[in-house]
Amino acid sequence: MTDDADRLALLAQTAVRSAVSRELGQHVEYHPSIGSTQDRARELAPGPAIVVADEQTAGRGTKERRWLAP
Repeated sequence: MTDDADRLALLAQTAVRSAVSRELGQHVEYHPSIGSTQDRARELAPGPAIVVADEQTAGRGTKERRWLAP
């Protein structure tokens, strides 16, 4: 990415995080890549949290079924 693209991406992330936090009153985290958003949300428990990512490398579905979310 270029410096301008990096700045725009950061601005967009900050704006989304702020809007969601303001509307839902919850902790919001963004990760470009993370093993599992669910695992991270559990680390933040017991408080409410929203964890989003562009990519999950160790995501799990129902009954521990593995999947990737690029």
